[in-house]
Amino acid sequence: MSVQIEEKNTSNLTQKENEKQNSPSRRERVYNPLVNVYETEKEIFLHAEMPGVAESDIELSIEKGILYLEGRRKNSEQASAKSEHVENFVDVYKRKFQLGKSVDVDQTKAELSNGVLKITLVKIEPIKKKIEIRSN
Repeated sequence: MSVQIEEKNTSNLTQKENEKQNSPSRRERVYNPLVNVYETEKEIFLHAEMPGVAESDIELSIEKGILYLEGRRKNSEQASAKSEHVENFVDVYKRKFQLGKSVDVDQTKAELSNGVLKITLVKIEPIKKKIEIRSN
């Protein structure tokens, strides 16, 4: 497989993130969205579950062979109302994927449909060079 996915813990939150979340002033929870990866001969497809996240609240970037995915789900009712008791204001989805050098960054596409972000990565044929061996 051309994509390496970092491991996540079973609670979907790291210990450090859980400690921050339990702080009374914390209004943000960080999740690793569930992701399915499919691969064909020419493309790699990543489908990330991000329910309630608007297209405008998703950031995708590729830097040094790593695809970064971040999305924020905001509760608009809570944002406009006076808060009496808030345990969950913003949910943040974050994942990163090691792509390797076999992906054409310029042809990467993404589409959000029914809470699933579908990312299409086009593979590049690796350049093969035959090395001539000389004898003395």
